[in-house]
Amino acid sequence: MIRCLLIDDEPYARQLLSKYIAEFNDMEVAGSCKSIQDAIPVLQSENIDLLFLDVKMPKVTGVEFLEQAKHLPEVVLTTAYREYAVQAYEFGVLDYLLKPVSFLRFAKAVDRFRQKQINAVVDKMNQPVVFKSGFEYHKILPADILYIQSIKEYVSIVCSNGKYFVRSTMSEMLLQLPYSGFIQVHKSYIVANARIASVTSGKVLLEGDIDIPLVARHFYHHAGWAQLMDTDLKD
Repeated sequence: MIRCLLIDDEPYARQLLSKYIAEFNDMEVAGSCKSIQDAIPVLQSENIDLLFLDVKMPKVTGVEFLEQAKHLPEVVLTTAYREYAVQAYEFGVLDYLLKPVSFLRFAKAVDRFRQKQINAVVDKMNQPVVFKSGFEYHKILPADILYIQSIKEYVSIVCSNGKYFVRSTMSEMLLQLPYSGFIQVHKSYIVANARIASVTSGKVLLEGDIDIPLVARHFYHHAGWAQLMDTDLKD
């Protein structure tokens, strides 16, 4: 789910963006604020993926906020003024939307966000992770992993080029792997998103006709797969 924060002193502007966000099944408004001061507690307490930020606001402007803030999520500036575009891109903003924002232009900004997230996952999937198997250390590319199975105090990492047994927990494995590239579909199984061929209410089918048991609470609404599932998917 893409969690969005809206910061704009104009109620209509926030309402319009909220309406656009509601058109996407994998997006939600995590906060709607009329000022930077109101938004700071939301940024500190919520996991925000995408920030829609107005430029001209009383007390603290959007540009002033960008100058001062650190560790922000991806930012899309929204404004009726063209002259801030060059300055905005100096801060590395994702996009710059001129008001009144059309839905098509909004959707283009969302596509740009998605592509950037995909590129980041691809990069991480091709960076090796070091695992200890017995007395040996192995560099494994996340992109080579098919699935991971928990077996008592060990996990079996099944790759396209071999299998490795590692003393670890599923929680520890999830911390080591790129978040968006893998999903836990069962208390004993983690699968690679890219290897999923199909999904039913009781199992996940991976490439090579590999059946993995599925428990819905681990899977539903994750990584866009909810859009492909029946709404009656239950444990």
